Amino acid sequence: LREAIRELVDLGLLVSKPYKGLFVRQITRKDLEEIYSLRTALEQFAFRQCWGKRSPKALADLKARNAALVATIEAGEDSFRAIEDELHLHSWCYELAGHDLLLQSWNRLRPNLQFYFAMHQQAHQRRGPSAKAHDRYIELASGNDLDAMLEHLDQHMQQGLATTMRFIAAE
Repeated sequence: LREAIRELVDLGLLVSKPYKGLFVRQITRKDLEEIYSLRTALEQFAFRQCWGKRSPKALADLKARNAALVATIEAGEDSFRAIEDELHLHSWCYELAGHDLLLQSWNRLRPNLQFYFAMHQQAHQRRGPSAKAHDRYIELASGNDLDAMLEHLDQHMQQGLATTMRFIAAE
């Protein structure tokens, strides 16, 4: 149990205050901005690295990941599973990139993203993204215009940030 708690503290999901105890981390505007800016930069870098490695098999895997996410969303029962499926979808470019440090960075960021996605779901008052939320992402990732993909990532992340910022401001 101590080891698990220490790992959650290391990941930044719990805060340890000496002589006071453990607390669930409160997320601030600055935290959200940092998560979004880092995630945007990492995912754009991942797409630059994986772009030339996309094959029919890799693209079929991407589409299968999206189909699994859509099935979870449409079932509407398991918000945790929706988060896991969405992260699995986004992991595709990191895995395909073949860049070990990049993949390690992504995996290190994932627990913070799980925390963020839970807030994002609350902001949208639903158990996951909309079923069509990644259609454009899949289309561009399967296409021939890397610049359009990179621009889409930036716009998609900014839109999500704005929604979540409004939600925490209201809280």
